[in-house]
Amino acid sequence: MIEIIVLILIQILFGVNFITSKFSLMTMDPFSFSAFRFLLSGVVLGVYVMLFAKSETKLSKGVWKLIFLNALFGVAMGQSLFMWGIKLSGAINASVLAISIPLFTLLVSYLRKQVVLNKFKIIGIIGAFIGVAFLKSEDIVKMNTQNLIGDLCLLGACFSLGFFISISKDLYSQCSAKLGSSLIFLVGGAMLLPLGLLMPASYRPDLMIENPYLMSIIFSVIGGTLMTYFLNGWVIKRVDPVKLSLFIYLQPVVASLMAYFYLGESLTIYKVVASVVIFASVLLSLKETSDRKAN
Repeated sequence: MIEIIVLILIQILFGVNFITSKFSLMTMDPFSFSAFRFLLSGVVLGVYVMLFAKSETKLSKGVWKLIFLNALFGVAMGQSLFMWGIKLSGAINASVLAISIPLFTLLVSYLRKQVVLNKFKIIGIIGAFIGVAFLKSEDIVKMNTQNLIGDLCLLGACFSLGFFISISKDLYSQCSAKLGSSLIFLVGGAMLLPLGLLMPASYRPDLMIENPYLMSIIFSVIGGTLMTYFLNGWVIKRVDPVKLSLFIYLQPVVASLMAYFYLGESLTIYKVVASVVIFASVLLSLKETSDRKAN
């Protein structure tokens, strides 16, 4: 039960981050912003580990290869492409295209023999896909070629994050969630820093000290990075990657509710019906059969 609560909390934090990222990206370019949030988060989490969790600082032999791969796909590629997609196409398109993450995760995990398919997982994925498509049906119709580059960035991010979800289980089976997350942040942020330095200067310090930009940046570091990746590392040890990725379907629901309460958008019948379908699909996907994980 605790794993389910944590999975829902992760998606709530990510859903809120859809809204706040748009404000944060008004202060700096996506590469610089991603490098800033992950390097800062890595330092904060690393200091915590050194001061209060020294027993968790041991690393298994060969673990650095996994850290590099997780940092590459989970931070350098996944998050930077996602930020570019939000900047170019917007949070709505991001929430629509994020539905492909479980499909990519399922494909990678199946090919890597981490999971076997059962009818409930398949039905859950299809049902959640239909629910999110219904939720965003009006926005999907309005998509046009002007968003093509942003949408391609988002699809690239979804594949990268799907791969990250699959391989992160390998890493967190060999080190603690706190230490692993800290190293992923630092290595991934270091990969992005040179790209940020090459971008034309686009900092807006006048905005960074004002609300809602300041609060958005703070949330991106604490809620959207430190808490989500730490909780993700904790829960990935306890559930298979496909089950974790299925909860991503909750993100558009959270984003829509945030838009209703925070941005004043209307809560339509589409959103209510789709939310029910998505929650029902996620619950169905948790049902077990006689199938077992592949050895």
